[in-house]
Amino acid sequence: MKKVKYAIVGSGVAGLSLAYFLAHKGAKGVLLLEQEKELGRHASGQNAGMIRQVVTYESVGRLAQKGAAFLRSLPADWKVGYRSCGSLLLAKGKEKVSLHRSALLAQKIGLPLEWVSVKEAIRKVPLLKGADFEEALFCPSDGVINIHALLAGYLKGAKRGGAQIWIGSKVKAIHPDSKGGFEVETSRGKVKTNILVNAGGAWAESIAQMAGAAPIYFKSYRRHLLLSKPIPGVDPRWPFVWDMTHALYFRPEEGGLLLSPCDQDPLPAGRCPAERELAWNRLRKRLVYFPKLPKISIRRCWGGLRTFSPDDNFCIGWDGKIKDFFWVAGLDGHGMTTSSAVGEFASDLLLGKKAEPLFEANFSPKRFSNEAQNYARLPARQGM
Repeated sequence: MKKVKYAIVGSGVAGLSLAYFLAHKGAKGVLLLEQEKELGRHASGQNAGMIRQVVTYESVGRLAQKGAAFLRSLPADWKVGYRSCGSLLLAKGKEKVSLHRSALLAQKIGLPLEWVSVKEAIRKVPLLKGADFEEALFCPSDGVINIHALLAGYLKGAKRGGAQIWIGSKVKAIHPDSKGGFEVETSRGKVKTNILVNAGGAWAESIAQMAGAAPIYFKSYRRHLLLSKPIPGVDPRWPFVWDMTHALYFRPEEGGLLLSPCDQDPLPAGRCPAERELAWNRLRKRLVYFPKLPKISIRRCWGGLRTFSPDDNFCIGWDGKIKDFFWVAGLDGHGMTTSSAVGEFASDLLLGKKAEPLFEANFSPKRFSNEAQNYARLPARQGM
């Protein structure tokens, strides 16, 4: 039986970032358990790689700002290929109120923003000519990153600090030890760990059930991404565009556009098969609001799961029911942008170091301890 101090279930961006920061801070005995035979098989490897800092909650916004700063200054040998292009968030009608609220929150925490005219937005992205929007918010420090290279960078840094990873190690059972810690049965063998970290993404609820932790009810949603064939005139330097009113985003990719209809289909943890025709029909209905977008041809379509806690906020910290069980879950689509800040915050808690009080207050899983059984499976926020 292998004995470690920290066993992290899940090597998505949350688990990998946590392993990286634990190792970076000198922690020994870190083991990542990944059920798949490759990194990024699920949510972390299937997203659009867009760094977005204008969000709904102040606590998440602060994590996003810290995370984005880290992503802009990665170690050179990670070879991630960060592209500083900025973002354009569009709105009209009642969605303008929501966008203004998010902008005020972002400015409160010191994020540089610029309200641009419709004419200026079109200058930045000519395909917006004639599009159905009334206001545009430009965030110059947003960008795009190669998510698979980022995952590999976190893993490389974690291994350099002594962390290990067991690929293809599905967790089959978890047995709390009366003296503390857990015995974890995996498809690769047994592990005895002092602390068990639940970074299981869409599987977080089932991992907690196996361990006897507090019942926190998560909901996972599929979102489709579609990659077009090359389109003449698309400039890779354009900012990514997110239309809050019509629920659509797109950005340059491989000479064409990477687009999403921001759809949200509830799906259980597991494989996330894409429904190309369904996704294309949804996208086509949204494209009518962008008359300058050409008749695009889709060459690839895929889907990824985004996992939400009952109140749509992150779940990071010690369990409220059993000892030695730690959560890093429910990152609801913000995992990549906030990854480094989440990993650093979580590692501080695990190592008993002083952590940001705002994060502890907002993200603690103990907020669900008293009424977890009564929480409904709430719908995810729209348009994020």
